Amino acid sequence: MKRPNIFEYATKELSMDAMVCWLLECSRCYEDNVLMAVGKDFIKSFIFDSPKIKDEDIALLLTEKQYDKIDVFALISIESTIHPVIFENKTNTQLGETQFPDYCKKVLKRKDNSKTIKEWREKGEKEKYPKFPNEKIEGYIIYLLFKTGFVFPDEEEFFEEQKINMKDSFLKENKDKLIAEWRKIGHIIPFLKKHKGKDCLIDNYLEFLEKKVKDYHESYKYWKSEDTKRRNKSLSSHIGQMKLFEEIFSKYGRRDNSGPEEWSGFDLKETKVSDLIIIYKFMFRNRKGKQAFVFQQLCLDTNYKTINVKNEEAHETITSNYVKAEKMSEPITEELRKKYKNADKVFDDTSKRDAIIGKEIFRVYLDDDKEVFNEVCLFIKDFSEKFRVDWKN
Repeated sequence: MKRPNIFEYATKELSMDAMVCWLLECSRCYEDNVLMAVGKDFIKSFIFDSPKIKDEDIALLLTEKQYDKIDVFALISIESTIHPVIFENKTNTQLGETQFPDYCKKVLKRKDNSKTIKEWREKGEKEKYPKFPNEKIEGYIIYLLFKTGFVFPDEEEFFEEQKINMKDSFLKENKDKLIAEWRKIGHIIPFLKKHKGKDCLIDNYLEFLEKKVKDYHESYKYWKSEDTKRRNKSLSSHIGQMKLFEEIFSKYGRRDNSGPEEWSGFDLKETKVSDLIIIYKFMFRNRKGKQAFVFQQLCLDTNYKTINVKNEEAHETITSNYVKAEKMSEPITEELRKKYKNADKVFDDTSKRDAIIGKEIFRVYLDDDKEVFNEVCLFIKDFSEKFRVDWKN
């Protein structure tokens, strides 16, 4: 039997957080010079992108996992200047709307607070980190968006837009400098290769990520394959799913791969009716080896962020909104259902299954039937066109 790889089981983002923390902590592994060199190199090459920094000038002062919702937060001293470092780690999900600015603002506010600095210093000393070289944190903030999953072009555009907005807003009013950068799978693999053989954890992570890259290439290559097995294998990953979505109806909506590896979503243009925001989402899911498209209706109140869903009155309001939205979409849905000969045996009618803010209207299992697969694609394309032309605000 092949030696098991821990990362085949530890696939979630929390495992990624743990790996980042482990690599950071290696930098103060004084009893193992090999691992300490790995940790120092992780800081200077991967985080600061400055291999010329001398090892003796690097000191890890604090590492915190899930610090106030920040995946990994660290304080690192370079030549006696302390830098706050923020890691936002992603496997296959995309950056949230406000994660980047919110986390930077939190750290910006706290790094100038003497009480917070004292707490950080005391915590570091308690856990036997090196002492703070000075009483102030004067280094620039480093924000790293570290993603080991496939990065789509619109994700890069969104992050660039956020960086521009940050510079134009609160950073303009502060002397603090912010370095915000991507760290992708193409950054971490060369680092791991450099240190291959120095620890089984490094070797495991490298093997896991290299396999992921191989799977990406296969998914991209076979997503349109006539070979059923190859196509279904491709469509079990984000790349194959999203290439198919783009092919079917990219001009009608926006991509949303906010889920884990096994599913992706694509939103048709949201429509505002009175106080309701209605979103129709096509999702691609892999359920127990079966490929399926799911069509979901989301109905939100314009003030939904302030609604306490545990409140009975609020819950009734949201539930009644489902009914309104369902009646509005029913004519289009039913018309298209009747149009396709396989509709009765293909579509799972789950319209009576309510959720807090969403409802699954139907699920389409593709299985290995090429005819069904093509028909489902036509249905989605047809619905998208019908929605675009016939929807009345």
